[in-house]
Amino acid sequence: MRSSRPLPALSPRYASINGGVLAAGGLCLILLMSGLIILFTQVILGYPTIVGQMGFTGGPVVAGVILMLFAAILAFGLAALYSGVWQIRHKRRHPRMLVVAEYAFTGLAILGTLACLISVFADD
Repeated sequence: MRSSRPLPALSPRYASINGGVLAAGGLCLILLMSGLIILFTQVILGYPTIVGQMGFTGGPVVAGVILMLFAAILAFGLAALYSGVWQIRHKRRHPRMLVVAEYAFTGLAILGTLACLISVFADD
């Protein structure tokens, strides 16, 4: 639920700095999650990876949930990169990005909890 108080205005300089940090964080998430998705897909398919031969003992449901969680974090990184570049360019906050970030964080928390629960119950 949104607060009734408006967000305080940012100075253009602070908005640019804040946007740069947001864009850098989004870029880091994109790079890390892309690498993890590629690595995890190679492990699931049984191919040798850059870190050596690895094995995956989970089932297809666990693999799907893990890949879905990685893809959701990748999407969050894309949204952060977009918001940061928009903030650098326009020197102010994106009007809807705070709400998107709140929903994305809630979704990621739910997906993470589901991934943990499925991995626990799939071991039986």
